[in-house]
Amino acid sequence: MISYHVHTIVPVTSQPITDAYVSCKNGIIQSISKNKPNGKIVGIDGVLYPGLINAHTHLEFSDLKKPLGVPGTPFTDWIKLVMEYRTSRDQERLHTSITKGLAESESHGVSAIGDISTFEYRDSIVPATAEAVVFRELIGFQAAQADSQMKIAEDHLSEPESNWYRPALSPHAPYSTNKKILDQAIQLSHKRKIPLAMHLAETREELELLASHSGPFFDLLNQIGVWEKNNLTDLTKPLDFLQRLSCASRALVVHGNYLNNKELQFISENRDILHLVFCPRTHAFFQHDRYPLEEILKRDIPIAIGTDSRASNPDLSIWDELQHIASKFPEISPHNILKMGTINSAKALGVDKHFGSIEVGKRAAFFLPPKAKNMLFSGASY
Repeated sequence: MISYHVHTIVPVTSQPITDAYVSCKNGIIQSISKNKPNGKIVGIDGVLYPGLINAHTHLEFSDLKKPLGVPGTPFTDWIKLVMEYRTSRDQERLHTSITKGLAESESHGVSAIGDISTFEYRDSIVPATAEAVVFRELIGFQAAQADSQMKIAEDHLSEPESNWYRPALSPHAPYSTNKKILDQAIQLSHKRKIPLAMHLAETREELELLASHSGPFFDLLNQIGVWEKNNLTDLTKPLDFLQRLSCASRALVVHGNYLNNKELQFISENRDILHLVFCPRTHAFFQHDRYPLEEILKRDIPIAIGTDSRASNPDLSIWDELQHIASKFPEISPHNILKMGTINSAKALGVDKHFGSIEVGKRAAFFLPPKAKNMLFSGASY
């Protein structure tokens, strides 16, 4: 048993506690109390938060020193840069990048992470302290690609869970995934009780493709020779995808930058299954319209937070994402912002039994921010 004497403990799911002790054994929280416990005590001069949760990232780009393109790069141009970068690296560099991304995440206080992966890496990466929910990316705009993608999905889900690795699936996006692949992935999610993640309503160009089969995405799909008109005949707006995703065991709706009020209301009504994930600094990099965060919170949607990747973000710090939200949305309480990067993201990934708050029975996974970057969530904020 080891106990930490802390100036302030912020459990997230309950009021902050000052001058308190949190006692742990074998990596599990045993008690939280203002009474001094027996045994070894370690003093902590600062504010103790639960370990942060990154609900969405692509660790394969963690070897990048700066984002691809420049702020405001048109999204389809950026996609081309991503495709070029992916083909420029061998398997060893990919493994190195994943390992580097996990280490960087842990250095930023991340306890669990939702990674979108384009290859299998469970047995080739040094086990991490952070827990990883690994969403195998499924890509293929044409129906003929469904069988090969489902083989990839089945093989990925056959990987057993470990103490740090959980397999999941990610039908990538409306502009890159055939509806047959999407529907079969949803069936697998329901059958296996695993989460899905899908990029949705990320750009205006995506909405244009769905509504009119035109615009930059239409041009890109034609250019690479994969456009298939029948794929989007009954998928003309994000709501059509949300209705399908609501049949999954759990689905992370990634970005959602351009969801309308009807679509947000649908997410709100299905909040036990649909989890919205906001990537603040990536949103800023692409210079999107202001994120509808106030409207989302008004509808009681428990939004989660991700960093996305170093292809559109300078680092993998969830804490800096929360600071960014605080600077852009000063009217939102610090407590609500903190929930986004902790318990909300843990619930989205399905790891809230172990992470996301400081509670008895949960993992002793804590975050002590640098004092220069501290953001105290006082009792007045609750």
